[in-house]
Amino acid sequence: MSDRLELTTAGGRCLIDFGAARPVLGERLAVRPASQPVLILSDSNVQRLHGAAFADWPCLVLPPGEAGKTLAQAERVYRALYAAGHDKRSLLVGIGGGAVTDLCGFVAATYQRGLGCGLVPTTLLAQVDAAIGGKNAVNLDLAKNLVGTIRQPDFIIIDPAFNRTLPLAELQSGLGELVKYAILAGGGLASRVEAFAASLATAARTQHSAQPWAALADEPLATRLAALVREAAGYKAAVVMADEHEQGRRRLLNLGHTLGHALELSEGLSHGLAVIKGLYFSLRYSSHLGFLPPEAAARLESSLAATGVDASYSTPADTICDLVGHDKKKAGHSLDFVFVAGPGQVFSQAVELDRLRAFLRSDRP
Repeated sequence: MSDRLELTTAGGRCLIDFGAARPVLGERLAVRPASQPVLILSDSNVQRLHGAAFADWPCLVLPPGEAGKTLAQAERVYRALYAAGHDKRSLLVGIGGGAVTDLCGFVAATYQRGLGCGLVPTTLLAQVDAAIGGKNAVNLDLAKNLVGTIRQPDFIIIDPAFNRTLPLAELQSGLGELVKYAILAGGGLASRVEAFAASLATAARTQHSAQPWAALADEPLATRLAALVREAAGYKAAVVMADEHEQGRRRLLNLGHTLGHALELSEGLSHGLAVIKGLYFSLRYSSHLGFLPPEAAARLESSLAATGVDASYSTPADTICDLVGHDKKKAGHSLDFVFVAGPGQVFSQAVELDRLRAFLRSDRP
């Protein structure tokens, strides 16, 4: 039995189910006639861990991570769809992390001007953020997410059981994204994420382990994590329904991404780990400009520290500004930067690149 959210915008309606992925997906696909075929997209890591659960349907396996999110891979999927005789009645289902769900959504939006699309996010970050909201894109070698669409999938299935097979870096990335939503939402979500992060740290000390994520084998903690995923997903769905095309409130979801995207390119970090470092930076820059009181900054940094990812980076300020200069949020000699004044108090403000460069040169956490 699954719990359900409904995300409805002018662009479409998406049903978000929280439950066991295999039976929920099976129910959805069992009612499709043969004239409406299905193709699964996954990556080699997901296929190795979970492929047997979805073996009833044809599957095209992508390279893992950002290597699977390119125009070349999109063309490979287009050709596979054409060769198998798929048409506008077909359904493309992406089972994987954010790179897979992005490519799936992009191909579904563009092949024959639109196929059906379903997503089954298998990473914590994708469950909380990447799979929700209809933003789909592929990377060019010049920069991330330069070619894309906004189009809602028909459905999303979020199954917390996938989190039990994630490597450490993926769990860290997902908790970092939960902290981001705690900062954005404030209120009860902020309190619950802060308490969950503290519980992980306490469990690590109790178990004499340097690895707090081992505590997720504890069922109460795993249940709390699943509830936080559901709450954060609901928050994002509400933002998307209010601002699907990122004209206002949805822009705030880019918190941490200015430095984060630059570090992905300059230091080869995964998106999730880079954004955690970007969140630390956003808190420091907000404090530097007097927007965020020191005690509030310390509490938020404590939750980020529970991920096990530190604030450090080594990329020079000029390199970061060169990379930021190609960001979609840039306009002329300034860019929109998301600042924090406290939990639930987040705003976007134009910052001149030279002012950002000056702070970066003095910022060595």
